[in-house]
Amino acid sequence: LAQFPDSDLVLAAAEAGARAFMLKQDVRLHIAWAICYALDYDFVITQGVARASESVFHKRVFHATILPDQRQYPEMTDRIRQAIKLCVIEGMPAHLAADEMGISLHTIRGYIKEGYRILESHDRTEYPTDMTPQERAFMRFTALENWNEADT
Repeated sequence: LAQFPDSDLVLAAAEAGARAFMLKQDVRLHIAWAICYALDYDFVITQGVARASESVFHKRVFHATILPDQRQYPEMTDRIRQAIKLCVIEGMPAHLAADEMGISLHTIRGYIKEGYRILESHDRTEYPTDMTPQERAFMRFTALENWNEADT
């Protein structure tokens, strides 16, 4: 995990047998899924690393798998997405998030409930039974696009 793309570091990682080389700004909240994804492939890189490594001639870098983008939820409105980000991702209490968005507490609770429904409808992953609904929503919201769908 690097702050900036460096083709020499990418080459060194590939030669040393690393499973992945990723940029922090490319991974961000998806770090847990990125690590799980890297376990299934020989060498995984992010989009930023791929651009910076175009001149690196190493078999593992050349054939590297590019980390997929964040899963999209097309029916999730911007307001529902904002409510989920504030309450689930950032952990803001609902009354403060409602104030931030300029809506009532009742409305934000409705947005969050609808957001949970949308997230759940797009994910067949089995999560541990002791995970809270908020933890499951976080994992679903940060999931990667089209990865392991047959196994989820």
